Amino acid sequence: MKPEQIWTHIGQLPHHPFQVTNDELILTGGYGAGQDFIDVYFFRYDSMKQSMILQSTDQVKPGDLIQDQDQ
Repeated sequence: MKPEQIWTHIGQLPHHPFQVTNDELILTGGYGAGQDFIDVYFFRYDSMKQSMILQSTDQVKPGDLIQDQDQ
């Protein structure tokens, strides 16, 4: 994602709800055929811009994500 780019929507992996930890919103992106990894997005709220600002993105293998969810 480029700086100052605005997303009007984001896909999220079904049955994997968003999380809020340490003032961060964590979303697990969607997954489709041919993808090796799922993007996990970390956002913080910017009150001046009244927007969620992407802080970082991790990539997780689908099998690892499902294991984490079951634990």
